[in-house]
Amino acid sequence: MNLSPIGRAFLIKKEGKYPKVYADLDTEFNKRKGLIRWEDAKPYTDKGWPTIGIGHLVYYRGPTWSKDERAQFESYLRNGGSSLTEQQMQDMLDADLAPYLSRISKKLEVPVTQNQFDALVVMAFNTGMGNQNFRLALKETNNQNWQAAAEAIAGGPVYGSGSSAPLPGLQQRRREEAEMYLKDLDKL
Repeated sequence: MNLSPIGRAFLIKKEGKYPKVYADLDTEFNKRKGLIRWEDAKPYTDKGWPTIGIGHLVYYRGPTWSKDERAQFESYLRNGGSSLTEQQMQDMLDADLAPYLSRISKKLEVPVTQNQFDALVVMAFNTGMGNQNFRLALKETNNQNWQAAAEAIAGGPVYGSGSSAPLPGLQQRRREEAEMYLKDLDKL
């Protein structure tokens, strides 16, 4: 399956589109301006991870990742003068989505609606497929326990990295993903 146009629009709305590198937990104003330097984001601060485009995490070599993309995106820091075009952001999103589409399709053992697939992809894109709630949602989907799967999605991560309180935007996003998942079940 592929992400539907509605699912893609939902993902873009929730992730936002930023042509410069930003910290994913920063304020909307600061996201629009972009980071001045890498040290203004994780792992150096609690403002979130360096991100660009439509939710593309800018990897750096460290304990979690073996690749480092900072040089590739250096000119997209605020003072670097470059901004991604709309087409570059869409192309980057396509490349970022491809592994999720493939892996989720392979892990699904039962037919699902387009909305269920979209909800699983959108959640995985944001949380990663290793997230406990995502794994539970996938398991319950394969068990055809739709309500339990939606509850797992709704109960998914709502804390930003390093935050001690739930983020209202993530709480709302998880609820909307769960609602998307349950929509049109009669089409199965």
